[in-house]
Amino acid sequence: MENTFVIRRRNARPQPFRPVDLFDERPPTDARYFARVLHLLNQKLGPRSLRFLLTWELDADADEHSDAIVLLVGDERYQVPGHLPKAKLVFKTGGTTPNPIRRTLALPPSIGARVIVRDARNAAVRLRRRCAGVAPLNALRDRVFGMPLGYAQLLDVPWVDWPARRTDVFFAGTVPAGKSRFQLRPSVAARRQMGEAVAELTRRRPDLLVACGAGNDAPYGPEEYSTRMMNARIALCPRGNFDETFRLFESAKSGCVIVTEPLPDRWYYKGLPAVTLRQWSQLPRVVDELLRDNAALERAAVATRAWWESHADENAVADFMLERIEASLRTP
Repeated sequence: MENTFVIRRRNARPQPFRPVDLFDERPPTDARYFARVLHLLNQKLGPRSLRFLLTWELDADADEHSDAIVLLVGDERYQVPGHLPKAKLVFKTGGTTPNPIRRTLALPPSIGARVIVRDARNAAVRLRRRCAGVAPLNALRDRVFGMPLGYAQLLDVPWVDWPARRTDVFFAGTVPAGKSRFQLRPSVAARRQMGEAVAELTRRRPDLLVACGAGNDAPYGPEEYSTRMMNARIALCPRGNFDETFRLFESAKSGCVIVTEPLPDRWYYKGLPAVTLRQWSQLPRVVDELLRDNAALERAAVATRAWWESHADENAVADFMLERIEASLRTP
């Protein structure tokens, strides 16, 4: 009667596991977040003889998918899981459908053009997969659901109250130089524009403590990164190569005010009190406005943490999954 759990990492064989064994995985990965989700879900479900598969493989065709509840992590191309017809249900990160073209056309041209190229590539991948026998999603839509990315590098560090936070604006990661070679990745264009805006912000406001950028995408170890995030008031969350980023969820968990780019229309972003910029050149003005009223900024930070707890933390996602699993079990 006990529920069972299998993990299949990229290019690895499936292995049975206990979710609690991944709580303190080192080096930290997003597996910790989903292990905690599964642990809470298991407690809420009770023994049902259900089988759960946590996997980063989009198309692995193996027996562990048959009649399993699958957590598919890491797809950034809006693809239909090849194992969906075998699975009982699939919960996946990265969205279940591509964004509408109108959203892409609303992006700054330098980013929107790159996204269009990526979307065309993703569409070609979907077509090849359809030709290879992957079922169309519209025939199986009632069995696949989106879920948040969660956190990857963030560790549980002591909470820092708002008056004690010293960093005004924080971003950890690569900020490309303005003259670096052309790349098609949307994240590079977004970060370059963000970096230019941050440089303008620091020129205008030398009184602020702005911690932004480093030589690589993991400039701090997990402990230092988590501590620095916890000491920040405003966190910058530029897009990744697709339209989501761990950094946004890590900022929300840390109780920061989020400044980001337009977000996709997904259930877990409903009610997120983020400041959304169409152009990163708006950043200096927006930061000025945010810092003008510290009480309002603190209220926004409290609301962001409340959003995390109601939409994206492990318990909220376990509840989301529980509702859909219970519904599927009631369906003949």
